Amino acid sequence: AMAEISPAAARDLREAELVRRCEARGTDLYTVSGHVRDGLVLIGDAFHAPCPASGSGMSRILNDIKRLAEIHIPQWLESPGMGRDKIAEFYGDKVKKSVDTRSLRRSLRGRNSQVGQGLHWRAWQVLRRVKYALKAG
Repeated sequence: AMAEISPAAARDLREAELVRRCEARGTDLYTVSGHVRDGLVLIGDAFHAPCPASGSGMSRILNDIKRLAEIHIPQWLESPGMGRDKIAEFYGDKVKKSVDTRSLRRSLRGRNSQVGQGLHWRAWQVLRRVKYALKAG
C-alpha cells in the first residue's frame, strides 16, 4: 500500500519491519468541568481534547503556554497566592477561548462529515462519495 501511495517513502522504508497491524478506533472528544481550582491550571489536551484530525492540538497547547508565560503568570506573581480567581482569568482569556472554540468546531465538523446524521451531513457525505467516484473514474 505504501508503494502505491508514495514510491519514494516505500523505498526509504523497505528495511522496516511490520510490528503489528494498524488499529482503528474511535477518538474521544472531551473537556473537563470543575477545573477552576486554587493553584492548578490544565493546558492542552489535559483541559480539552479535540479530534487529532483537526490538526489543532499543537497550536492549542502552544497558545496556552504563550498566554500563561506572557500574560497570566507575570500578573499572578504580582500578588501573593494562586486562588481560583487568578486561575479563572486564564480560562476566561479571550484569545485562549477563541483558539479552543475554533479547535472544537473543527473537531465536530470533521466528525460530523463522517458520521453526522442530520440532513446537512448526510448530503455532505453523499456528495463526497460522488466526488470521489467521479475522480476515480
